[in-house]
Amino acid sequence: SIEECIIRVSNYSFSNGYFNPKSWKYNSSSLGNKNIGANVRYASDPFWSEKAISRMYQLDKFLGEDTGLKDYNRYLLGMYTNETSVKNTLNKELYSILPQNTRTKNTCKGQVGDTTIVLNEKDINNYSVRPDRIVPMTETNINGDGTYLWDREGIVSKNNVKLINEVANPNTDFSWHWAKSYIIDGMNKGWIDTTNTFNPEKFITRAEFVKIVNRAFNFTESKDETFKDVNPNDWFYDEIRIAVKVGYINGRDKDTFAPNDSITRQEAAKIIGYITNKIDYNYTNISSFNDGSSVAQWAKPYVEGVLKAGYMNGYRSDNTFKPSDNIKRAEAVTILSRAKI
Repeated sequence: SIEECIIRVSNYSFSNGYFNPKSWKYNSSSLGNKNIGANVRYASDPFWSEKAISRMYQLDKFLGEDTGLKDYNRYLLGMYTNETSVKNTLNKELYSILPQNTRTKNTCKGQVGDTTIVLNEKDINNYSVRPDRIVPMTETNINGDGTYLWDREGIVSKNNVKLINEVANPNTDFSWHWAKSYIIDGMNKGWIDTTNTFNPEKFITRAEFVKIVNRAFNFTESKDETFKDVNPNDWFYDEIRIAVKVGYINGRDKDTFAPNDSITRQEAAKIIGYITNKIDYNYTNISSFNDGSSVAQWAKPYVEGVLKAGYMNGYRSDNTFKPSDNIKRAEAVTILSRAKI
C-alpha cells in the first residue's frame, strides 16, 4: 500500500541510513546538494534536492490554509563552523563533527557545514539542538527498526554553531510558530507588548482585538460609552471608548459589549473592512464557499471586501470560511499585518 511504502522508506532508507550518523550513507540529514547532505549518495540527479524542496514548499503552502506557510522558517537553524561533538544531556558524545571535506565512506560522522535545528539556549555557553538519528536505536544494529520519534536533545557549544536564518529568541513561545514574522513585526511596531509570551494559539478576545487595532491604526480619540460590562477600572475601558468613537465595532447588544468573549472571524472581518473601506456588495467570493450562506447579513459586505483584498482567506481543506469560528491571536496579528501593508 502507499502507506506501507512511505513507512518503510522513512524507517529503513532515511531514518536508518541517510539520517543516521552511524551509517555509511550519512552526510547530514539536510537535503543538501552533491557536496553535502542526503543528496551526496541518494540520487544521481544533481538537482534532486531542489526538486524535493519545491514539492515540500508547495505542500507547506497548501497545508497552511488560511494561515499561509505552516512550517516555512518555523525552525531556528544553525550550521556547524568548527570541529566539535554533539553530546547528550549526560555529556556523552553522540557523534562527532569533523573538519570540512574530511568525511569519506564509513566515517559515519558529521562535518563542518552540516546544519541542525537549534531548540533553545541550554545555558550561557551551549545550544540545545535536535541531533540526527542517534542511540540507543542504532547503537547495536544499524539495519534494525528505523522508528525514531525525533525528540532527542543534543548539546553543542555556541562557539561551534552559527545561526543561519532569522535570529529569534529561542526561549519565546512563538519561536517556531508559522506567524513568528508577523508577531515580531507587530511587536516592533508597538501593536502588541514585547514579551517572551504571546500565546499565539490562544483565542483573542474582543477587548484584546480592539486594543491591537487601535495601536495598529493609531486611533487615540475616544468618547463615552454605555455598556454595563465596561467599567472605568477595566484595563480595556479606554480602548473600547476609542473603538466606539471610531465606530468600527458595536456591542453584542445596546447594553453589552462582551469584552472577554472571543472574537469571531466575521466580527474581525467587519472591523478590518470598515477601517480600510473594503466593503463589497458583490458576494462573489462568499458564494464560492460551501458555508457562504452562513455569513451574517451585517457582515457580508465586509467579509467579501477583506476576502477580495487578501486580508483573510478561506479553508481549502473543506472550502469553507467558518464565519462564526473564533480567531487565534496569531491569526489576528497576521490579518492586521496584511491590512497595513
